Amino acid sequence: MQQISLAEFSQMMAPEEMALGSVFGALTIDATHFLLEKGSLYRLAEGDKVFEYGDAGGRFFVVCKGSLDFFKQHQGEWRHIRVVNFGEETGFVPMIALHEQSGTAVAREDSIVLEISSALYAELQQKYSVDFGLLTLNLAREMARVIDKMGEAMVTKDQ
Repeated sequence: MQQISLAEFSQMMAPEEMALGSVFGALTIDATHFLLEKGSLYRLAEGDKVFEYGDAGGRFFVVCKGSLDFFKQHQGEWRHIRVVNFGEETGFVPMIALHEQSGTAVAREDSIVLEISSALYAELQQKYSVDFGLLTLNLAREMARVIDKMGEAMVTKDQ
Protein backbone atom coordinates (compact mmCIF):
# COMPACT_ATOMS: atom_id res chain seq x y z
CA MET A 1 0.00 0.00 0.00
CA GLN A 2 1.61 3.24 -1.16
CA GLN A 3 0.35 6.72 -0.33
CA ILE A 4 -0.19 8.98 -3.34
CA SER A 5 -0.88 12.69 -3.65
CA LEU A 6 -4.10 14.27 -4.86
CA ALA A 7 -2.17 15.52 -7.91
CA GLU A 8 -1.15 11.94 -8.75
CA PHE A 9 -4.71 10.73 -8.21
CA SER A 10 -6.06 13.52 -10.43
CA GLN A 11 -3.85 12.33 -13.31
CA MET A 12 -5.60 8.94 -13.17
CA MET A 13 -9.11 10.12 -12.44
CA ALA A 14 -10.96 13.43 -12.20
CA PRO A 15 -12.05 13.98 -8.57
CA GLU A 16 -15.53 14.84 -9.90
CA GLU A 17 -15.92 11.20 -11.01
CA MET A 18 -16.19 10.20 -7.35
CA ALA A 19 -19.78 11.49 -7.44
CA LEU A 20 -20.63 8.48 -9.65
CA GLY A 21 -20.05 6.15 -6.70
CA SER A 22 -22.61 5.45 -4.00
CA VAL A 23 -20.66 6.93 -1.05
CA PHE A 24 -19.94 10.30 -2.72
CA GLY A 25 -23.22 10.59 -4.64
CA ALA A 26 -24.87 14.04 -4.30
CA LEU A 27 -21.92 15.58 -2.40
CA THR A 28 -20.80 18.99 -3.58
CA ILE A 29 -17.52 19.15 -5.46
CA ASP A 30 -16.14 21.34 -2.64
CA ALA A 31 -16.82 18.63 -0.05
CA THR A 32 -15.43 15.95 -2.37
CA HIS A 33 -12.22 17.95 -2.87
CA PHE A 34 -12.02 18.56 0.89
CA LEU A 35 -12.15 14.82 1.61
CA LEU A 36 -9.66 13.97 -1.14
CA GLU A 37 -7.26 16.71 0.03
CA LYS A 38 -7.51 15.98 3.76
CA GLY A 39 -7.88 12.20 3.53
CA SER A 40 -5.13 9.76 2.61
CA LEU A 41 -5.07 8.28 -0.88
CA TYR A 42 -3.38 4.90 -1.36
CA ARG A 43 -2.40 2.91 -4.42
CA LEU A 44 -2.76 -0.83 -3.86
CA ALA A 45 -1.32 -3.69 -5.83
CA GLU A 46 -3.43 -6.81 -6.15
CA GLY A 47 -3.16 -8.70 -2.85
CA ASP A 48 -2.20 -5.68 -0.71
CA LYS A 49 -4.02 -5.55 2.62
CA VAL A 50 -5.96 -2.38 3.42
CA PHE A 51 -6.52 -3.47 7.02
CA GLU A 52 -6.49 -6.70 9.00
CA TYR A 53 -8.74 -8.25 11.59
CA GLY A 54 -8.13 -6.52 14.92
CA ASP A 55 -6.71 -3.28 13.47
CA ALA A 56 -8.00 -0.04 14.96
CA GLY A 57 -11.40 0.87 13.54
CA GLY A 58 -11.15 4.66 13.64
CA ARG A 59 -11.35 5.07 9.87
CA PHE A 60 -13.01 3.78 6.74
CA PHE A 61 -11.93 3.40 3.13
CA VAL A 62 -13.71 4.34 -0.08
CA VAL A 63 -12.73 2.53 -3.28
CA CYS A 64 -11.81 5.16 -5.87
CA LYS A 65 -10.61 2.71 -8.49
CA GLY A 66 -10.54 -1.09 -8.61
CA SER A 67 -12.07 -3.36 -5.97
CA LEU A 68 -11.40 -5.07 -2.66
CA ASP A 69 -12.26 -8.45 -1.17
CA PHE A 70 -13.48 -8.56 2.44
CA PHE A 71 -12.85 -11.68 4.51
CA LYS A 72 -13.98 -12.77 7.98
CA GLN A 73 -12.60 -15.58 10.05
CA HIS A 74 -14.95 -18.34 11.21
CA GLN A 75 -13.85 -21.43 13.11
CA GLY A 76 -10.25 -20.94 12.03
CA GLU A 77 -11.08 -20.46 8.35
CA TRP A 78 -11.12 -17.25 6.34
CA ARG A 79 -14.33 -16.79 4.38
CA HIS A 80 -14.99 -14.34 1.59
CA ILE A 81 -17.87 -12.10 2.61
CA ARG A 82 -18.16 -9.53 -0.15
CA VAL A 83 -16.55 -7.53 -2.92
CA VAL A 84 -16.19 -3.78 -2.36
CA ASN A 85 -16.37 -2.00 -5.72
CA PHE A 86 -15.82 1.54 -6.98
CA GLY A 87 -17.57 4.14 -4.87
CA GLU A 88 -18.28 1.72 -2.01
CA GLU A 89 -16.69 1.64 1.43
CA THR A 90 -15.35 -0.73 4.01
CA GLY A 91 -14.56 -0.03 7.65
CA PHE A 92 -17.40 2.39 8.40
CA VAL A 93 -19.21 0.03 10.79
CA PRO A 94 -16.21 -0.49 13.12
CA MET A 95 -15.53 3.26 13.08
CA ILE A 96 -19.09 4.12 14.11
CA ALA A 97 -19.36 1.18 16.54
CA LEU A 98 -16.02 2.13 18.15
CA HIS A 99 -14.52 -1.33 17.80
CA GLU A 100 -11.66 -2.99 15.95
CA GLN A 101 -11.84 -4.23 12.38
CA SER A 102 -13.90 -7.41 12.25
CA GLY A 103 -12.25 -8.75 9.12
CA THR A 104 -9.52 -8.22 6.55
CA ALA A 105 -9.78 -6.16 3.35
CA VAL A 106 -7.48 -7.08 0.45
CA ALA A 107 -7.07 -5.50 -2.99
CA ARG A 108 -8.81 -7.76 -5.49
CA GLU A 109 -6.93 -5.96 -8.29
CA ASP A 110 -4.70 -2.91 -8.59
CA SER A 111 -6.78 -0.25 -6.83
CA ILE A 112 -6.88 3.18 -5.25
CA VAL A 113 -8.61 3.86 -1.94
CA LEU A 114 -9.31 6.98 0.09
CA GLU A 115 -8.91 6.69 3.86
CA ILE A 116 -11.31 8.88 5.86
CA SER A 117 -10.46 9.00 9.56
CA SER A 118 -13.02 9.66 12.26
CA ALA A 119 -11.34 13.06 12.82
CA LEU A 120 -11.79 13.96 9.14
CA TYR A 121 -15.39 12.73 9.23
CA ALA A 122 -16.00 15.06 12.21
CA GLU A 123 -14.20 17.92 10.46
CA LEU A 124 -16.48 17.45 7.44
CA GLN A 125 -19.45 17.90 9.77
CA GLN A 126 -18.02 21.21 10.98
CA LYS A 127 -17.13 22.64 7.56
CA TYR A 128 -19.75 21.08 5.27
CA SER A 129 -22.71 20.11 7.42
CA VAL A 130 -25.14 19.48 4.55
CA ASP A 131 -22.59 17.29 2.76
CA PHE A 132 -21.88 15.50 6.04
CA GLY A 133 -25.58 14.65 6.26
CA LEU A 134 -25.60 13.40 2.65
CA LEU A 135 -22.44 11.36 3.20
CA THR A 136 -23.89 9.81 6.36
CA LEU A 137 -27.10 8.97 4.50
CA ASN A 138 -25.08 7.41 1.66
CA LEU A 139 -23.03 5.38 4.15
CA ALA A 140 -26.17 4.23 5.96
CA ARG A 141 -27.81 3.28 2.63
CA GLU A 142 -24.76 1.25 1.62
CA MET A 143 -24.68 -0.42 5.04
CA ALA A 144 -28.37 -1.32 4.63
CA ARG A 145 -27.66 -2.85 1.21
CA VAL A 146 -24.86 -4.98 2.66
CA ILE A 147 -27.12 -6.12 5.53
CA ASP A 148 -29.83 -7.03 3.03
CA LYS A 149 -27.39 -9.07 0.90
CA MET A 150 -26.05 -10.84 3.98
CA GLY A 151 -29.58 -11.68 5.11
CA GLU A 152 -30.39 -13.07 1.68
CA ALA A 153 -27.23 -15.18 1.76
CA MET A 154 -28.17 -16.55 5.17
CA VAL A 155 -31.67 -17.63 4.16
CA THR A 156 -30.56 -19.18 0.87
CA LYS A 157 -27.49 -20.91 2.36
CA ASP A 158 -29.35 -24.06 3.30
CA GLN A 159 -31.34 -24.33 0.09
